[in-house]
Amino acid sequence: MITKESIKQIITLGLTLVLPRMPILLAAYLLSKENYFFFNKYYYTATMLILWSSFGFEFAISYTKTKYSLLTGSILTNVVITSIVLYFVVIEELNLYEFIAIASYSFFVTAANVVNFRILYTGKTFIYLLTNLLNATFLFIAIVLGRMFSENGLIIGLTLGAALYFITVWVFQFRNEREQFDGKNLKDIYSIGFSSFVINSIVPFLLAADKFIVNHNFENITANSYTFAWGLTAPLFYIGNIFEKMIYAERKEVTKKLVLVNGLLNIALISIYAIAVFTTINISDSILPQSVSKEMVRSITLMMLIGYSIYAIVHFPLNGYLFKQKDKSFPKKIAVLYVIAAAVFVILYALIREELYVHYTRLLFYNFSVLAVLLIIKIAVVVRVRGEKSN
Repeated sequence: MITKESIKQIITLGLTLVLPRMPILLAAYLLSKENYFFFNKYYYTATMLILWSSFGFEFAISYTKTKYSLLTGSILTNVVITSIVLYFVVIEELNLYEFIAIASYSFFVTAANVVNFRILYTGKTFIYLLTNLLNATFLFIAIVLGRMFSENGLIIGLTLGAALYFITVWVFQFRNEREQFDGKNLKDIYSIGFSSFVINSIVPFLLAADKFIVNHNFENITANSYTFAWGLTAPLFYIGNIFEKMIYAERKEVTKKLVLVNGLLNIALISIYAIAVFTTINISDSILPQSVSKEMVRSITLMMLIGYSIYAIVHFPLNGYLFKQKDKSFPKKIAVLYVIAAAVFVILYALIREELYVHYTRLLFYNFSVLAVLLIIKIAVVVRVRGEKSN
């Protein structure tokens, strides 16, 4: 049932998702073609590091009560390891100074995001909104510095902004949660975090890798157009994530009715947004920045709106239900199958990657195929496990 409280929560959580992404969209207008291209390389390289470094800790800390000092050390270890691996992948694209800055940015954002999710999980949605608003402000200031001082301004602004975001989140958390975590479950934080990491990070990793690949293998105008189209389409995931987070923030028992209501609202808002974006860029393409190809943006956006809408409509309410309940047999079964599926698609990518670079449509259809398989796995496991428990 829709109440004033649920509407308020939708608006609050919606702002927490939209605000941090607005500066990313504005970057295409504020930065030159070259600086926008550099910003995308920096930002999406850091996104790759952040995804791997978080390792599902945002869920694990609520189950294991791991001490924050050990949590921070674990995140730092993950950042160092993933940075070393990724550095050799992009060694020709970024110099050591730039990559150290990216690694620093990734550590601060990862640590802040993990603890910020704890704030959400305990139902403190207003504080969660405030920390995300400050994060958006720091990111916007970094982009302005990039406009004024080129690449060095971007690097310094992004790193310092991430550090301020980290400090802000941790100050809020220590002031609002009195529970003392015992720190006896460092092993558990990895074992429990692994399942949630696999399920919740494979798709974000795919989408981040998608932009990483585009910005490292396609010419500037194609990469800029593709990335900007993603910026227009990404709110589909933010809308879905609103209703997923509403389930996480629910303090009562999660029921089928709650999931159904959230799912219907999810469908309505995603449909409205997709139609609005498609109509706007076709009627008034003058709003598109000069750093992109308008024809490419229209074509790519249409494909993304269709493919990603279908995924977002099904995935997010189901995922909220999956991780809010006490039964952990669902995530473990899904995680195993996700790892197998991911391994198959990684091998397939290695075999056909040159073919994918021929045209951006091939890369998009590859992404849609991965999403479809993962969604089918999740639905099949939930249906099967629920059937076993009812018998």
